Amino acid sequence: MNRLLTFNCFAFALFGCGGGGAYEEGDTRVDHAGGVDNQVEALSPETCTDDQGRIHVVWYDARGGVDAVWYNRSIDGGGSWQTGDTQLNVGSDGAAMLPTIACVDSRIYVVWQDHRDGELENGNIYFNYSNDSGSTFLAEAVPLDSDPEGENISLEPQIAAIGSAVHVVWFDARNGAYDIYANSSTDGGDTWQPTPVRVDADGEGDSYSAAPVLAVGESGEVVVAWEDSRDGGSDIYVNHSSNFGQSFSSVDIRLDEGGAGQADSFLPQITMSGTDVYAVWHDTIGGEGREVYLAHSGDGGATWSAPVRAETDAPGLHDALYPSVSALGSTVYVAWQDDRYGVYDAFVRRSSDAGVTWDFEEYRMDRTTEGSSHSYKAQVQAWSDQTVIVMWEDLRSDGEGVGFNDIYYNFSVDGGDTWSQSDYRVNSDMPGSAYAVSPTLSKNEGELYFVWADGRYGSSTVFFNSLAIGEASVYIPPKD
Repeated sequence: MNRLLTFNCFAFALFGCGGGGAYEEGDTRVDHAGGVDNQVEALSPETCTDDQGRIHVVWYDARGGVDAVWYNRSIDGGGSWQTGDTQLNVGSDGAAMLPTIACVDSRIYVVWQDHRDGELENGNIYFNYSNDSGSTFLAEAVPLDSDPEGENISLEPQIAAIGSAVHVVWFDARNGAYDIYANSSTDGGDTWQPTPVRVDADGEGDSYSAAPVLAVGESGEVVVAWEDSRDGGSDIYVNHSSNFGQSFSSVDIRLDEGGAGQADSFLPQITMSGTDVYAVWHDTIGGEGREVYLAHSGDGGATWSAPVRAETDAPGLHDALYPSVSALGSTVYVAWQDDRYGVYDAFVRRSSDAGVTWDFEEYRMDRTTEGSSHSYKAQVQAWSDQTVIVMWEDLRSDGEGVGFNDIYYNFSVDGGDTWSQSDYRVNSDMPGSAYAVSPTLSKNEGELYFVWADGRYGSSTVFFNSLAIGEASVYIPPKD
């Protein structure tokens, strides 16, 4: 199989060639997209950690004049990075963007939205992978949406992998209005279905179906949730496969509360642990303010419980938005942002019986005075060693009110029974001096690996920091 490793090294006055050197303030720039006099926006970073603790990062930037998907890695816990980035959308002069990544053992899988095909430059879905921990990738990226002429629009792919199975979902306009499609590989990305499989079960192209997310199980389960407008309003639908994505049920299931189309439900997130599957979203069923709901399946997505509300605030009074979910069997954690105190704070709540009951009222994760500054886009992740992390974007240091934020996290090491009474800043530049957005997180034993898009040098760049659980970054002013 032909493979290609492409390195591009830009010399830039401030950072030097290699980009991935530690800075005086402690965190590390990963990308090589540009410098002070050649500013390039590096956007939408994603990360995963493989079985050997190697850290893999993808993003997109237009250093060559058009957006392309790039990759870099560290094999020493973030201490050093490759001195050049690898371009993954090889053989293309069209824009490529919005990559997502998955790691299984030494295999690194990346999928993205690609505009190389056809005169219309519609989005298509392309894939590349490495079977040697990122040392090499395919010399030619693989199309997954069976649209070689680019006649249709395929957007925003998501990827999940387990064992030798790799699954990708996206939304696709081949039938008129957007439908949800999936493609799958059962041999570690070597081969794919020749034609993608449609996931939503209403009439082809009859209504808008978009924003799919997926979770996968070890026995061939693939569960996909998405936003769907077939009944007028936006509802949350789900469908499942029990044969590694070769086919999906002929009947999909609406998860949200109330009558079909009665309220607007948006932005589902989904996770799977064993045969337990959990979906969360925010919903206007309670009134003007939006609320966070959770639904559970105990049989790999075939049947679902009635949704339950995650927060304890008065229904419909305030906004609870952008929920995140993580689970270990029947124990499920939900995090969200909530403006009950006037501005957004970050909250988390746990259920130990798959959402039937909740163990406690929600905990506020940000440790500033309640309602004193925005803490938003909370994300939760739980691991089998009982570590639970909630991270968020935070405006507490934005003294000028220009929107400059920092990234913070809080943690539990006993499965969520107790949480730290302090929160911890991730980025190491001067607090509130730039934007730090789109954080992603992976973990290797007691080390947390954070990757985000950072504006400290005037354009968006990709940064990394490694922190021991319970450690915060410290700003060190530059020397005179």
